Amino acid sequence: DSGDVKMTIIAKGKDKFDKSLLDSNDAFIVDIGYSVYIWIGSGSTKAEKREAMRYGVKYCGVCGRSTNIPIIRVNEGNEPEEFLSLFSNNNNNNNNYGGGNQNDDDSKQQQQQNQDYGDKVLKRSWDLGLTFDPKQRCIVLRVTEQKTKQQFGKDIKNKSEVNGKDIVAAYQEIAQQVNSGNVTYEYKSNPPLIVKIGDYTFSCPQM
Repeated sequence: DSGDVKMTIIAKGKDKFDKSLLDSNDAFIVDIGYSVYIWIGSGSTKAEKREAMRYGVKYCGVCGRSTNIPIIRVNEGNEPEEFLSLFSNNNNNNNNYGGGNQNDDDSKQQQQQNQDYGDKVLKRSWDLGLTFDPKQRCIVLRVTEQKTKQQFGKDIKNKSEVNGKDIVAAYQEIAQQVNSGNVTYEYKSNPPLIVKIGDYTFSCPQM
């Protein structure tokens, strides 16, 4: 077992993938935005099993992802439901890896039953913090995802970011909207997190 381990992009996009892309003879990195899965095929080499997590960390660095993002190792046959739900032809009774057959009608029905990944993420729980920095004269917006502890944020200094209003007046209005619960979040496969507070919309990168 002295073969080299190489990383190759197999597929990318926001839609669910066909589970047959996961070849039992390899290991795969599956990036779902708020965490990264390292899937280990049952027939993968000792080198792939040994180096998989290191390559997961390397992947996050190359892609500019936070080093705090959860990296989860899963073995073929012992995948959690959250992982299996990412695939369009998920069937726990007949795992379909490495190009196995798939019933088209079952696949279409599964796609209709499962929500789009982005919609699923919208249901995640967020903690919002809002303060005003008088020295910098800016609104400090911080949002933390409760499960993964990923943090997003934005320092709001310019009138153009608050619909042309004075920063202090905008802060007071935004704080009132937050207290009223008039806040929505939109986060799909990758940052930024879009935070809508009343009539204001903020694009918050990951911190």
